[in-house]
Amino acid sequence: MNFHAKMRITSLLAASIAIVAWAACRTTHASSDDQWAMSIEATGKTPTHKLTYRFSDDQPTVGTLTISAHAKGVQVVEKATMTWAARPITRQGHNVELDMELVNLKMAHRDPGPTWDHAQKARWILSDRGKTLRFVTDQLPSENLRGLPDLALLFRHLMPALPNQPVGPGAKWSLHQRFSMRLPGPTGTGTLVVTERIQYHWTNLANGKAHIQARLSSKYSGIIHPLGHVMHIAGKTAGTATIQWNLTAGQPSRATLSTKDVVTVTADGKQRSVTSSLTATWNAEPQ
Repeated sequence: MNFHAKMRITSLLAASIAIVAWAACRTTHASSDDQWAMSIEATGKTPTHKLTYRFSDDQPTVGTLTISAHAKGVQVVEKATMTWAARPITRQGHNVELDMELVNLKMAHRDPGPTWDHAQKARWILSDRGKTLRFVTDQLPSENLRGLPDLALLFRHLMPALPNQPVGPGAKWSLHQRFSMRLPGPTGTGTLVVTERIQYHWTNLANGKAHIQARLSSKYSGIIHPLGHVMHIAGKTAGTATIQWNLTAGQPSRATLSTKDVVTVTADGKQRSVTSSLTATWNAEPQ
């Protein structure tokens, strides 16, 4: 392999790691291969509460999502704040379809572009226990999402999965899930298969809000095809989240997330690993 070819592989490795760390998937949805299983280790103290998502049909939920991302060895550092509003448009059984309006986006290190001069649309379908069935940003051009983490994955981690039986302070439950993520590439596409466990602990109740600590760990692997090359990707994520669940509103009023990733990309006998970190804060209140 000549010098220029080697340099191209090195550049592709770096670009591919950045894509995996912060690629915003255009569509994430449930499929027949998805697994979503809940286990309860402790139901907690009485009185117990049936925790379910209850979005108001009359008033939208509005809030902000603040993100900070960094990767060692790849020059991707970004801070962004997104203002959003969500309103239910359909309900079917235990599922709700939300019309997500991404009102505006401010980025610390670059102009997000003229298309953010007006609100952008997304569609989110989830169960009343927090299982994402579909998250669609098809109306958003790819450049609108450049530099942002995968929004669907962020929402999965910031919005807690809920047990199927009443629980109280001291309750502990765990979510085991397996799902696929489709990734964009420099000139191609790919798919990651993610296996994840999230452990939840309801630590205390104050002012009508359940304070929940979460610990997550995941592994993922897949293949992408940039510029005619086959790149194998493997990685693992570890993180923690702190969630304030509003018992009256039936949704989180605030959640913070901190994760660290180790991603390894292999192509044409070359291998490169990068450690990245991400923090995110979700603030929301029904209006």
